[in-house]
Amino acid sequence: MDLTKEANGALAEQQSIYDDSAEAAKNRMTAAAEEFKSLLVGGDDLKNVYNFAEKALSVVTDLFDAFGGLKTVFFGAAAALLKMY
Repeated sequence: MDLTKEANGALAEQQSIYDDSAEAAKNRMTAAAEEFKSLLVGGDDLKNVYNFAEKALSVVTDLFDAFGGLKTVFFGAAAALLKMY
């Protein structure tokens, strides 16, 4: 019986050390943020946001590909701005 009490005491001490650690604090913050996010935006709403973002990024990617990549778009925009000023 003493061995069980010692083991429980050691586990409680280890749990206390963990509870005071930065990792535990980070995990508690992450859990709170996840809970807040789920309250703020429902499951279907969040899914719709993700789907919209994916489609928007796909359009931007397709535009960059159509114009020859980011460098071409950047230099074209820079040239247009320089002509304006």
